[in-house]
Amino acid sequence: MYCDESRLRAVVGLDDTQVLALDAAAAKASPGQAFVLQKKRDAHLAEVAAARIDAMADEAVEALEHDAADTRLRPLLSEEATGSGEPMVLNVAVLVDIAATRRFAPPSRGCQSDSEPRALASRQAALAALQLLRRRGG
Repeated sequence: MYCDESRLRAVVGLDDTQVLALDAAAAKASPGQAFVLQKKRDAHLAEVAAARIDAMADEAVEALEHDAADTRLRPLLSEEATGSGEPMVLNVAVLVDIAATRRFAPPSRGCQSDSEPRALASRQAALAALQLLRRRGG
């Protein structure tokens, strides 16, 4: 799971009362005070964003664990290693019992190996979990 943290911070900052209060105070402050208030604002936004990311990752893992035979948290990979332009915030391996998760797996016609349907099912389970998170506003 990846996250555009700057975008998340921008969205979180729109309705966070502490951010709004710091913005208002900085607008009226001297340049030195405004700088200090901006640093406080940035630190607060970083904390709120980190908490939101942790909550979303926990919810994703919980949603996947419901239908998983086993899950394992894996080390986060760098942006260079993944080729993504966004930092990885969750890397989880999920073992799915394909017989128990048919609703996630489309028909596996044309699969060349036994592992392909399992991989497809786990990808579908992850997508379903992430779609659930998006519907909940995560």
